Amino acid sequence: MYVTAYCQNTGDTVKDGPYENNYWVQVDAGRPRGWISAVYVRGGGNYNPIPGVSENVEDCF
Repeated sequence: MYVTAYCQNTGDTVKDGPYENNYWVQVDAGRPRGWISAVYVRGGGNYNPIPGVSENVEDCF
């Protein structure tokens, strides 16, 4: 499934197996927009932002 990612920001750390990250990504998968942990987004690495997704919080609104 593909979704639109609008922005990302740091928050609580999520760990799932060998993956862990404190970045959260605002996405739209058919309305309404919501936040998911970067652990569940393809791309990036542990404790790194997702490449190509804005880190400007103003893009979230």
